[in-house]
Amino acid sequence: MREVKKVYWLSALLIACIVLSGVGLSGCLGGILSGAPGANATASPSVTPTIKTSVNTSFDPDTPVCPPGYTEVTSIDGTIHCKGPDGYIYDLALPGETPVRSANRYQWLGDHPPGSTATPTPTPTPTPGPVITVPASGSWVNMPVSNYETVEPRASADIPAAILAKMRPPNLDWVPPEYTSTALPAPALIIEPGQSLSLINDVAIGDLVIVRGDHSSETLTIRKPMILKGEDCALVRGIDIEAPCIVTGFSVTGRECGIFAQGISGTPEFPFIIEGNHCYRNGYGLRLYYCDNALIKNNYFESNSEVELHVEHLNNCTFTGNDLGEAMYHPGEGKVDVDGAALRYLNNCVFEKNYIGEHYYGTRWYSCKDCIIRDNVYRNSGSNIRLGKDQDNGNFGRCERMQVIGNDIRGGTDGIWAQACIDSVFNDNIIRAKYPFPSGYGQGGSGSGNDVEVVIPSYD
Repeated sequence: MREVKKVYWLSALLIACIVLSGVGLSGCLGGILSGAPGANATASPSVTPTIKTSVNTSFDPDTPVCPPGYTEVTSIDGTIHCKGPDGYIYDLALPGETPVRSANRYQWLGDHPPGSTATPTPTPTPTPGPVITVPASGSWVNMPVSNYETVEPRASADIPAAILAKMRPPNLDWVPPEYTSTALPAPALIIEPGQSLSLINDVAIGDLVIVRGDHSSETLTIRKPMILKGEDCALVRGIDIEAPCIVTGFSVTGRECGIFAQGISGTPEFPFIIEGNHCYRNGYGLRLYYCDNALIKNNYFESNSEVELHVEHLNNCTFTGNDLGEAMYHPGEGKVDVDGAALRYLNNCVFEKNYIGEHYYGTRWYSCKDCIIRDNVYRNSGSNIRLGKDQDNGNFGRCERMQVIGNDIRGGTDGIWAQACIDSVFNDNIIRAKYPFPSGYGQGGSGSGNDVEVVIPSYD
């Protein structure tokens, strides 16, 4: 709102005062301002507002503009004011009237009468996230379940041979779905077998690059917004993402982390989409840190030795249609020691229509808020859906206001473990497990329409 009514009100009172009282302009102005209704700041009697004459003759009351020589500025509450050549802020003026200068260079008029003083609302200072510890190249980092510190080795190391030997061969018959989330432009570059992936540095922002063939000795590093499309499951050693982009159709294998991104935020102009990729025989299939507005869709994760999908500190992201397969790394005695998805510090994210086969944890959620877990299929994990941990009286990694709806959970030990979860909703889930709801609905939670049956810890 530009508060034209306020200007009319002040103008009418000022004219009436000058005509009827004879005390002069400054006297009338001071009297009017001291009694202005709606003032929420204390008037300063020692300040006399400076008046400038407007020569603007094209003023439209419905769409007011600042006088010539002034610049429109928007206040923190959305109201419009004028910035003068002297750097001070002035109120809007009607034709023939004079804009009134603020008594304080940083005061926004409109909320407070001209001449009053007010403390401006400061811009919040962002709180820095935790320090990312980057081990030396070639190091191998194992993250135990109890480790809540972000440790990222920058995904450069090969998988240790001893671990690789225990990993089962992947399903190489899988064909990625065709990327259809948006219409693709004509390719600006096609990288054939034998050509370097570094050629992508030569294309313009927003271009489409097609990659063909076996590039298993190279890492694809994306440093600008673009679209990268692998044809016929183009094979790469790894993908590092340093700018919002679209990545689709790649087979990624042989590295400590298959696809890695940190600090990326998608926008309408430059979306951040990872779709239709096959991540196998890595340590971690996909890792995202401090990312916003990402779409992770229709990817296939299998035979990864640590976690298929590992994400931390994400906002407004969607995971849909992904296949997390079955855990393929059994280190000994038949124990499944790989997690399907580890999701930490997520806000307002959606995890839906994904398949999670046998893992130690199907999906483990820690310190997440306002997320939706719906319409997923879980099979035979030790704990299919885990919200927090059973430490600190069930408050370790506590999740808040989660919605767990319409999931099909069959087999395994725990169906939904929610002790470290508060004010959450659990509706319309099918659960066939040894302990369907071992901790109930958590603290302050509710549930309805759940189809629950206790079964032995295996389900085909």
